[in-house]
Amino acid sequence: MLLLGARESKRTVFLRRAAERAGEPFTFLDWDEIFSRNAAKGSVGQNPDGAAKGTAGQSPDSAVNGTVGQSPDGAANGTVGQNLDGAANGTVGQNLDGAANGIAGQSPNGSIGAEWKLFLPARAAVKIDPPVWNTADLSQMQGYLEQYRRILRTMSASDVRFLNSPESILLLLDKRRGKECLQGAGIPTTKMYRFRAESAEKLIRWMAKERVSSVFIKPRFFSGAAGIMALRRHPAAGQLLAYTSCYLKNGKLINAKRLFAMRETDQILGVLEKIIELDCIIEKWHPKLSFQGKSFDLRVVYQFGHIADIAVRQSRGPITNLHLNNQACPVETIGLSERTMDAIEDVCQRAVRAVPGLQMAGIDILLEKGSGRPLVIEMNGQGDLLYQDIFGENRIYTEQIYQMGQQETEWRKLGESKRKPKRGRTERGKQEPKRGRTKWGSRKPSEGTQRKEWSGNVAD
Repeated sequence: MLLLGARESKRTVFLRRAAERAGEPFTFLDWDEIFSRNAAKGSVGQNPDGAAKGTAGQSPDSAVNGTVGQSPDGAANGTVGQNLDGAANGTVGQNLDGAANGIAGQSPNGSIGAEWKLFLPARAAVKIDPPVWNTADLSQMQGYLEQYRRILRTMSASDVRFLNSPESILLLLDKRRGKECLQGAGIPTTKMYRFRAESAEKLIRWMAKERVSSVFIKPRFFSGAAGIMALRRHPAAGQLLAYTSCYLKNGKLINAKRLFAMRETDQILGVLEKIIELDCIIEKWHPKLSFQGKSFDLRVVYQFGHIADIAVRQSRGPITNLHLNNQACPVETIGLSERTMDAIEDVCQRAVRAVPGLQMAGIDILLEKGSGRPLVIEMNGQGDLLYQDIFGENRIYTEQIYQMGQQETEWRKLGESKRKPKRGRTERGKQEPKRGRTKWGSRKPSEGTQRKEWSGNVAD
């Protein structure tokens, strides 16, 4: 059993604790080690600016010993090709498509190379958590994320069993593709406009023409509210009001991890222009329900066919992400009815089923103001961290360890068989953890239930 993640993150700490408590063997591989290994001997590190004399950045502009090859097929003798697709004499290309002399890269058309197999033994159960980027510069972060997605693509053919497949994680890292997938499966979601913003000025003109007074602008590949803006335009006066988590500093877009209100048009347009450069989606600003004077939505962790836990995210502003120091509370405090809870579970179940290779997801749910109908805002294939759980009973990660252990054992025994693990006492001598029992009661997987049309009250 292996976790690929960030060493000091809470995800790693509490998954390791769950493994130790269950007596499961647990191996950890740090993303920093992967990047630093690639940086050695003329390969790829985390610096998108590149470097010389043996250390290269993530950018195809990086070089080793001051020389950049121009062939997309890579290069030999310590020189990295411009597309960095391969290397020889012990170096690994940036796209990690191949290498020689005992240090093998990853090929999207083959299996993980020899170096990775030291960490990912055949038929292992593997969980992929995200790296931690130590930068607030969103343009720099964009470069890191491109490299991260490139590596995920090369892992898809590995001879291991993933908790969530690299393909499913990649799909949900892309907000546009993720939402299109859900909408194509008939899942109720918040509205994403087809309009592609090319500049701040064109977006404002489009809002005026289409009589759209408020929108959310979100970078396609970011998470944790990084780079997001909630924008209002007065339909008559044209005055702008924006809420965002970033600001400009020396011409760079900086992620502040707190919410700003902006009223000056020039300031708004300057920040908006930089956000749009990151490649964004435009969504409808849906009114949310409120509780005790604060608007709220829900982060639902859904795994292995049931709801594992729900956190209520509250804010006095329009953006509720907990990365912005917003308030979280247990779901039972807001008094949702059983009908509402059933509707939420039904939507989450269908959403997870719509993404092949996905066993766990963090799903952001908006309860529509007026009807209370649950809509999926977005899904995250690595969104399982809830503080109320890890500092409580740590049920989410305990169940993940159990299920990964079962899958690893059965896969090694039965090969590629997809037979589901038996419940109760198992061959491993472990008692299966209780499923879906949270503070708000026991939720059972609704296998085979009919699709429900929403009607009724939100609260009892």
